[in-house]
Amino acid sequence: MINNMATIDNTIPERFLSDNNAWQLNANISVSSATPPPPSTQNFHSMMGSQPTVSLPRQYVEGNNLPNFLLKHCNISMETLSAALEEEKESGTFLGEILEQQKEFNGSKLVDYLTRYARLPFLNLNDYKLDRNLLKLFPSDFYKEHLLIPVDKLGLSVTVAMVNPLNEMAVHELSKLLPGIRVKRVICQYTDLLKCINTYFRPSRQLNHYTNMSKEH
Repeated sequence: MINNMATIDNTIPERFLSDNNAWQLNANISVSSATPPPPSTQNFHSMMGSQPTVSLPRQYVEGNNLPNFLLKHCNISMETLSAALEEEKESGTFLGEILEQQKEFNGSKLVDYLTRYARLPFLNLNDYKLDRNLLKLFPSDFYKEHLLIPVDKLGLSVTVAMVNPLNEMAVHELSKLLPGIRVKRVICQYTDLLKCINTYFRPSRQLNHYTNMSKEH
């Protein structure tokens, strides 16, 4: 019987273990065993769960652990973060990109933090050829809204590149729309993702074939 929700799999995709230069792990993490993070962050998920609720508007932190993560690990002030979150809401630009434009940090630094603490590999989309048939899973608007894109499929397992792996709402949407599918996550750069979307999709193109996904083997 097919499950009503997808399974989120945090193991490294088999394709990552190949010699494809597009795939990269953070320098502090090896494929076989990850170097333990500092004692205060021994377990990423328990770390995030134990963080005190910050004084940010609820709509900014509900279902998205990134704001808390930035406050705790990226030396971002509450005032700066609140202003950036408001701009993200108004413009639709990714929070990390806004902070990078404000010279708060380099985008690659955020990726470095996320690969380390989320223990997920990084995929350089610039060096990776996407499968156009796989992109038919969802319309381009879905990818832009949730900042993710499917990069590989093997049987009932799909690997998805995400700008923000801490966005639980995006993960939940994937779980609902891909019943019976095992979803593996990797991390990608925001600018690389937008470039892919603009390259592979026309503005008016609307594709929505995810319902066929659970039927394929």
